[in-house]
Amino acid sequence: AKIKRLDFATGAITTVYTGIFFQSRYHDISVVVIAPDGTYALFAEGNAVHKLTIPGYVMSQVAGGPYMPNQYPFENANGTAARFFLIRGLDIHPDGTWAVVSDRGNSLLRKIDLTQATYPVTTLCGFSTGAYADVDGPFSVARMMQNTNLAFNADGTRIYYWDEASYKLKRVDLLSSTVTTILYGGGPSRTVTTDRK
Repeated sequence: AKIKRLDFATGAITTVYTGIFFQSRYHDISVVVIAPDGTYALFAEGNAVHKLTIPGYVMSQVAGGPYMPNQYPFENANGTAARFFLIRGLDIHPDGTWAVVSDRGNSLLRKIDLTQATYPVTTLCGFSTGAYADVDGPFSVARMMQNTNLAFNADGTRIYYWDEASYKLKRVDLLSSTVTTILYGGGPSRTVTTDRK
């Protein structure tokens, strides 16, 4: 696997890292995000999150593990002891203290604490067991189906993610701990809000 850097000033493309990642089911890197201070990047690959320092380009594993055939891994734990199931979204909070992971296979949003060397992983919202459903509301009851791409807003008070099974764009309000549908893309009836900051 190779990581490449694109220089916008010159248009030059340079390989900055060559190495082996976990052999995930899809053998791919699904998401790349740069830290707010520009000193590292996080990569989501299969069921794991990796970190690449900038400059220096040293790769390390932050959390999660390899793809495990015929298993549906889930575990809240420190770093590499934690388990995800098909990461399809990743972003770093604007203050750089934590990252949110779209754990599509478990229908969860997960949180990685970046302030601790052990990188503890916890569940932010959703349920890994029970009904496979699309439910808005407080974190204690909200459910998601196939959550994928996500991003923080500028001040880090909200997360927006796309649920590809329900065809909905969702807003996760971190101040009120609620999940709300703001866009339905599966039919003629659509509602759009313009409060993304």
